[in-house]
Amino acid sequence: MVGDSRREGKFTMDLKVLNLDGVPDRYGDSFPPDCDVEIPEGEVPVRLDFEGDPIGMSKLERDGDSIKARVTFFEDDRLKGSDLGVLVPAMGGRLGSSQMEGGVRKVTSFSFRELGLSIGPNADRRIGSIKEQQGEGN
Repeated sequence: MVGDSRREGKFTMDLKVLNLDGVPDRYGDSFPPDCDVEIPEGEVPVRLDFEGDPIGMSKLERDGDSIKARVTFFEDDRLKGSDLGVLVPAMGGRLGSSQMEGGVRKVTSFSFRELGLSIGPNADRRIGSIKEQQGEGN
């Protein structure tokens, strides 16, 4: 997955949305490398703060120790004049199973259902904003 291509009002970019390395996030959840992540074959909707109509669609794929998303944004009035770069991707889905280990919830299976973009940080602070991920950050 590469880059950011803009044409005909739509544009596409690649973003990391989940680390699968077992490092606990700020809520004490960890996704180990052997986590069974169900990724839909097609695309999943992309929503602002997980609310409202989709602003785009995303194709997810496992890439080593992470899940990456190729996001294609729609022409949408909600995006005009917005600084998308400040938004941070986050996964939305259903927890299948987990187990507690030393105060950490180890997620053993998870099903992706959607992708959210929010101003607030991801639970895993290593998942940066769009600007940071596209090399335009600090």
